[in-house]
Amino acid sequence: MAERCDVLIIGAGTAGVYFGWQMAKKGYSVVIAEKHERDKVGKRLDVFHIDSDKFERFGVPVPNEEDEDFCCILEQGTNYSPEGKYPKVIKYPFHVMRLPLFLQRMFKLAETDGVRFAFKSEFVKLLYEDGKISGALIRQGDETMEFH
Repeated sequence: MAERCDVLIIGAGTAGVYFGWQMAKKGYSVVIAEKHERDKVGKRLDVFHIDSDKFERFGVPVPNEEDEDFCCILEQGTNYSPEGKYPKVIKYPFHVMRLPLFLQRMFKLAETDGVRFAFKSEFVKLLYEDGKISGALIRQGDETMEFH
């Protein structure tokens, strides 16, 4: 089966979903292919943190204590160099969030603006036309979909 879309994103992590959502808001047709089931995405990492001011900057509704993806807000933290030396205290608020639940929220936002998801799918290969990438093959179950 062949489908057309303006943007095909492989992977429904935070960056892919956010990028797809922003492209859909600009009027592009977007498909995000993800190898995991919808409710399993992001399970390998339970929590993450994000600077509290980034929600408004990125246009994402600010989570609060009633939201299931919200853990807490910390006013400061400590960063370390890659070798574990040289601690640096950061003093600004950041949200601690549950990644799998945050992603579920982002999926809903993206779908509201027209992003289509292909969960439980596998990237097969890129398609070429005249030496340039023209699309991709994605397998979902027994079906192979061609996106251009």
